[in-house]
Amino acid sequence: MTDSFHGTCFSLQFGRPFLAVVEDCAMAQKMSSRFDTLLSSYGMEARRVARIEEATVERLFQDNLQDVPRRIRERRRVGTAFLEQAMSTVGSGKLRLNSVALMRHDCCTGCTACASACPQQAITMRPDCAGFLYPSVNPSKCTDCGRCLQTCPVCTPMTSTSQKLIVPEQAKEEEARTFPAYAVRAADDDVRMASSSGGVFPMLALQTLAKGGVVVGVTAGSATDGWHVHHVAVEHAEDLAALFRSKYVQSDKCDTFRQVASYLRAGRDVLFSGTGCEVQGLVRALAAMHQDTTHLLTVDVVCHGVPSPALWGKYMQLRLMLDGQGTNDVLGVRFRDKRDGWQRWKTSCRSCFGEGDGHA
Repeated sequence: MTDSFHGTCFSLQFGRPFLAVVEDCAMAQKMSSRFDTLLSSYGMEARRVARIEEATVERLFQDNLQDVPRRIRERRRVGTAFLEQAMSTVGSGKLRLNSVALMRHDCCTGCTACASACPQQAITMRPDCAGFLYPSVNPSKCTDCGRCLQTCPVCTPMTSTSQKLIVPEQAKEEEARTFPAYAVRAADDDVRMASSSGGVFPMLALQTLAKGGVVVGVTAGSATDGWHVHHVAVEHAEDLAALFRSKYVQSDKCDTFRQVASYLRAGRDVLFSGTGCEVQGLVRALAAMHQDTTHLLTVDVVCHGVPSPALWGKYMQLRLMLDGQGTNDVLGVRFRDKRDGWQRWKTSCRSCFGEGDGHA
């Protein structure tokens, strides 16, 4: 047993059974966050006790240390790759300080605004171990112009009503502004049942297509692409159904923002649906491209944060394995199935196999 953070680290490193004694008192809580981060990173939350009286032989020798070496190797690999890239960049004289290359991952939303706005196309979006997309800067292409930082909604905040930079003291005034809000739902029951909420997006989408416009939204993919959640552009009403309903996974936006810019340059109406971060990223990227947005309509999905794409992929693999089915037997996925009602705010993931049998 140990109340030392470093003692806990050594126990994990050398695979020794341990219990970390971390008190719940106010003073100890100020120091416990690093214990929480360390233990949760290796799935060892059950090895934390608040008092020594809670320690038992059974808890000390619980059988949950087998996966620790693999997790250590994975974190070592990621850390080593980061250091090698950083050191090689410095050694070559190509360190880019005026770019998103040094941006912390916990500040990045993966909106792709920086990659879309880069005039040198020096930024690509690459997944981390959890599948979340982050910008990677190619130092041989980057000119250190700073366009990516100026476009990033996190690095350079802008007002909601204009593309003007704001300083921190102005941010509070901007947040205090109020706008009219309306509650809307589709009158057609079938439209609402085909949607996660009130069915407003399908109505806006049909109206956009009727004007010869383009609808850009998120599809859950198919068995062919491994249920890859990503943004796509739709120009025909019969293809809209794939964009209906919420998808609780971070979407791969690929080259979507540049596609939207090309549609707008052609004078076409564009309806774009995404999380608030994605919508703001699109608006910022279009501003960096000096693209007029008169014909752009955006739909922000109220978001509590996007789950891991890698976790979603592993879930589908496990689901298929447990059901003894091949990927081609999956007919569809619903992240919020309302067929059993929605007033209880029930969230479920339903995948259909064979003749339509559901697995919730």
